[in-house]
Amino acid sequence: MEQLFPKSKLSKQVFWGGIVLAAVFVVLHILFCIDVYDDIAKCYGPEARAFGRGDWANAFEDRIPPLMPSLAGCLSYLGMHPFSALIFFSGLFYIIATFPLFALLKQFLKREELAAWGCLMYLLAPKIIRFSCTGLLNSGKIFFLLWSIWLVLSFFHKKSWFKITLLGIALAGLTLIRGEGLVYMPLILGWVAILLWRENSYKISVKLLVNGGRYILVAFVVMLGFISPQLYRMYRTTGYPVTDSRQVKTIKNMFKKGSTHRTWDTARTHKTRSQLIVSKLWRLVTASIRGSYSIYLILAIIGLAVIIRRKEFIFEYWLLFSVIIFNTVLFASVVIAYRYFTINVLLLMPLTVTGVKFIWDLMGKAIPRPTPAGDSRLENSIAWVNRHHLPRIILVTVLVVLAIFQIDNGLKKLRSSKYAYEKGIGLWAQQQYFAQGEDAEKRRLSIASDKPQYAFWGDADILWLDLKKTPDKDFLPVLKQADFAITRNGKKKVIAVIEKSRLFIEVDHPYEESVRVFKRKRAIRH
Repeated sequence: MEQLFPKSKLSKQVFWGGIVLAAVFVVLHILFCIDVYDDIAKCYGPEARAFGRGDWANAFEDRIPPLMPSLAGCLSYLGMHPFSALIFFSGLFYIIATFPLFALLKQFLKREELAAWGCLMYLLAPKIIRFSCTGLLNSGKIFFLLWSIWLVLSFFHKKSWFKITLLGIALAGLTLIRGEGLVYMPLILGWVAILLWRENSYKISVKLLVNGGRYILVAFVVMLGFISPQLYRMYRTTGYPVTDSRQVKTIKNMFKKGSTHRTWDTARTHKTRSQLIVSKLWRLVTASIRGSYSIYLILAIIGLAVIIRRKEFIFEYWLLFSVIIFNTVLFASVVIAYRYFTINVLLLMPLTVTGVKFIWDLMGKAIPRPTPAGDSRLENSIAWVNRHHLPRIILVTVLVVLAIFQIDNGLKKLRSSKYAYEKGIGLWAQQQYFAQGEDAEKRRLSIASDKPQYAFWGDADILWLDLKKTPDKDFLPVLKQADFAITRNGKKKVIAVIEKSRLFIEVDHPYEESVRVFKRKRAIRH
């Protein structure tokens, strides 16, 4: 485990300096971030809050694996706001992912200093900062997946049952942090089998099958032991031993006769099937590039060209590439959003650092003097540039400026007050609710809206007004349960549905430029 920590002085300074910076980013988001993603406002946050107050019926939603909401719920129980608790744990995973990344980079790059600089580049990647310090699940998935990859490679450096046991725990964490985590298990354990086979000179023998089978079985059993409570709970709920209810639909589609996993809605979009496929491929490529962070991706391509030219490409790179390809295919069939591709930043980091090192070495080479000898002033200028390492000074300046811009970009959500009204109107509705003598112990505030943030900030139950999925006529039962109905200005269809119910009156409030608020005419009976 000593591979997880740097030893040399420079490596320690770069590595721990980066971690201190990352910790500062996390603390700043805990203190000042008010921009809440929809997934947090409607799922993770309410679950954590319910866990904290002991409301077990709402603390475990079937569609969401339990690890992150439960961890945040523990801090919520101690008095921390659920959003701050989620930021704390997403930030914690962001930071501790640095340790397996350092070990992985050291194994590929063979130099501790380069590994430390690679870790700093990861910690300063703007999209990594943004998605890791705002309470989302990405950083947890990245940590467990990277830990699993490192354990596989470390196991073949020095085999031990302890590492195989840890691999099972890492796979369990990956499964319990995100719904798709379970499908990575065959890939990771498959690589254990591949590397054992390669170690045996690609020959199959009884000894290989027995030893390989034992290693894989132990990792699988350990993982199964940790996820079995969730499997049992979901079996009781859905009738299937899955880790979240969304997997049930996939299983049913797999066994449904004549079913297809993807339909192409050509009538609604007025596009041919080929146009839809091209459009989807373009979105996939764009999301992959954005998630990989284009600057780092260009450096990684340079690094790949360098190691191929130098014949330094090693077999283990295929493990990293296979995870990238698998992740891409997986989300191409589920949902295309670039935040799901930020794992590429870490998996390509050995190549990214190699690209940076190549440019650094190139900048360190002396500029040759003109031949035959010419203008003495030109020769003197070239000699001065070589003597003072001017190209490297310029490169360092560019890298420092880039790092500053990256940090500024990563902390963008702290500078924006665009969504301050969401928090303000939620707290305002809560104050109005208590002002009219309602007792939160008897009945919680309910807010009907097409955005979950108002209810999240107001510690209220969210009642969805989603016109895309629900016909207008079906909203009346929903609105009958609401104390307030809130929507943004300009949402004419939602406003029409609210006014048509005749259950509400529009009221004045401090955020009239952003939203319209409707209050229930008569109090709801307990």
